[in-house]
Amino acid sequence: MTIEDLPDFPLEGNPLFGRYPFIFSASDTPVIFSISAAPMPSDCEFSFFDPNDASCQEILFDPKTSVSELFAILRQWVPQVQQNIDVIGNEVMWKQL
Repeated sequence: MTIEDLPDFPLEGNPLFGRYPFIFSASDTPVIFSISAAPMPSDCEFSFFDPNDASCQEILFDPKTSVSELFAILRQWVPQVQQNIDVIGNEVMWKQL
């Protein structure tokens, strides 16, 4: 099966329409983000980003943290990131709006 084989996706009556506006982007232009390193707190005692740590949460929810940095956090793919992928994913989506 290829993408051409998929049926058309009806927008009317779809419960996701309006709730997740980023799914139905009006942009035909792809967005490319530059490469970034994962942001780390200066007083960090560990070598990975831990979304459960208070200082890492400050970075995660900071409006100045870029989408590139959030993807760098996801690339670490340690258990702490895996367990919080929904939180990090939501931050990526909100930065796109």
